[in-house]
Amino acid sequence: MASRPQASRLVSATRIVATLGPASSSSTVVRKMIQAGVDVFRFNMSHGTAADHLRLMDKVRGIADELNTPVGILVDLQGPKVRTGRNAGGKPIDLHRGETLFVRGGIRGTDDICTSQEIFVDYPRIADELKRGGQILLDDGYLELRVEKRQEDRLETVVVRSGRLKEHAGVNFPGRTIGLKVPTRKDARDVEMAVGAEADFIALSFVQSAEDLLRLRRLVQKSMRQSKKTRSPAIVAKIEKPAALKNLDEILEETDGIMVARGDLGVEISLEKVPVWQKDILRRARAKGVFSITATQMLESMVQHSKPTRAEVSDVANAVFDGTDAIMLSAESAVGDHPIESVRMLSRIAIEAEQSLEGPHWPSRRRGDFERDAGGDERTEPIRAMARATIELAALSGARRIVVFTTSGRTGYILSGYRPGIRVICVTPSEATRRRLTLAWNTQTVFLPAARTGDELMQQGIERLRALRLVRKGDAVVILGGAKNLPEATNLLRWRKV
Repeated sequence: MASRPQASRLVSATRIVATLGPASSSSTVVRKMIQAGVDVFRFNMSHGTAADHLRLMDKVRGIADELNTPVGILVDLQGPKVRTGRNAGGKPIDLHRGETLFVRGGIRGTDDICTSQEIFVDYPRIADELKRGGQILLDDGYLELRVEKRQEDRLETVVVRSGRLKEHAGVNFPGRTIGLKVPTRKDARDVEMAVGAEADFIALSFVQSAEDLLRLRRLVQKSMRQSKKTRSPAIVAKIEKPAALKNLDEILEETDGIMVARGDLGVEISLEKVPVWQKDILRRARAKGVFSITATQMLESMVQHSKPTRAEVSDVANAVFDGTDAIMLSAESAVGDHPIESVRMLSRIAIEAEQSLEGPHWPSRRRGDFERDAGGDERTEPIRAMARATIELAALSGARRIVVFTTSGRTGYILSGYRPGIRVICVTPSEATRRRLTLAWNTQTVFLPAARTGDELMQQGIERLRALRLVRKGDAVVILGGAKNLPEATNLLRWRKV
């Protein structure tokens, strides 16, 4: 693989995540989506079977290998998603404002039929946990019920916001921390599958506290022991519950990345607060050195139309301006009519937005900010200090590239978090690390086998970059790596001309 050039493709500094589904499962579409700029494919465990996902993962890996392009795999766990049951007759049910509607909880598969008088939700404790005045939102908040009273094992509610209720619609309880724990039993099975398939990222849905993430890490470690895998996937905490906002700082301490999941977040809190929280979450994640993904309805109109709205274009660009590491497509690429065009449009918007950024350390990583950096700890602070020095040296010397020799990929993410104005080339002997770095902002990875000494490794690395035309004779480069070529030895900083 090392001798083949990387396929030509649209490349933005901001990473592109795309959800795979019925509209994008063919080899032809997957290939064109990668060429259009996809860095990571998301596998939504709320849909499809484990066998289907595994087959598609193999397909993605095979195509990425043919293109010599690292492509990450993100397994998005379903979490405790509460849904309504089956509709009588299989048709949508009309709910009218002011009408009484009973809500009964239970276990799916046991009399889970919904009618215009009573609906079923697959949460057995709903009658115990909701009180008079409580809200129940259906179908992403398009329908709203208000609890009037409890009647034995069901709730009597009144319809506040009317509409048509489809089958298996999502159910939310705004402002409440319900007794559903994550990861669920289904999540545990999907974690085992993801670890066995060597997925690069696992996203945990409906995170409410750091303890949720610790439970996931224990599941991952257990699955690794059982499958005898040695590399743990990175953990992504999906921020979509008010409790997660309240506990954001402790969550950021325990996760590798976060996803601003604006869909459920916009159901759980007032819509007008979502943009404010988006900016705050991204800012706090960047300060902690945690990578970020902004998701949901980025180009929603492209599910049906070949072009997005002007407002959607502005939304995507603003996410880039806010400093997100990645932007994500959901329905647009999974079930939409234009999956390839959606990816291409997302890449084009990101590239254009990035060209308007100011300064070499955008958005806020200038010299004074290095002194106020809140992202380090005793374990990573020496590497962070080296990263800050690397960026300063590159800026002052007019270097064309920052070249990082890394085994784990950690140094690449730390450098990326400081938003260097020039591209970071991560040279690694691990294909798994190349995939792991697919969510690191403004990075490019190059495979190079391990060498006997650090000097030998760096000389071979520069020769490899010249062969790939990533650097030219006379270019100044700043090199960051381990003098002894050890996995955790980021202790060498050099400036040189090619």
